[in-house]
Amino acid sequence: RAAEIKGNILLADEKLTMSAFAYAHSGDEAMHQRYLSAIPEIDTAIAEARKLAPPAAAARFDDETRVANDRLVELEMKSFELVAQHRMDEAVNIFSSFAYLNNKRVLKDGSVRFLDALDAELVAANARSRWIGLILLATISAIGIIGFGVIWKQLNAALVKSEKSFL
Repeated sequence: RAAEIKGNILLADEKLTMSAFAYAHSGDEAMHQRYLSAIPEIDTAIAEARKLAPPAAAARFDDETRVANDRLVELEMKSFELVAQHRMDEAVNIFSSFAYLNNKRVLKDGSVRFLDALDAELVAANARSRWIGLILLATISAIGIIGFGVIWKQLNAALVKSEKSFL
């Protein structure tokens, strides 16, 4: 599930970036609609990832990426305004600007750290589950062996008593 969520986040992020760039480059309204439809996709994927992640990792992700994400959205909206004004070259240039690329890097790095923390938490949870399973197996086996020993002793005592009675 974590791998699926990770893929959904990366896919939605690329969809947003590519749609915004395509809209800035072409002015095709379908690309603008594609951009708008991808926003709920990434929000849903991030919310699902936060549910799986430890609270500290989710809070750190939010702290590290909130400003960069907000700035990216502002820049993309600015490019959309420029497209509406038929200033396509300026709209396209936003996507190669230092501000856009830097915020994209910050968002990507924060996302990678967050998803790595999520993966680490899931690996740790699996390890804990494995140990709990082994402990339960050992406990149930020990109880079974002790139970078998008690029954064996009682059965053996009953057979000895029966044998004496028979003789």
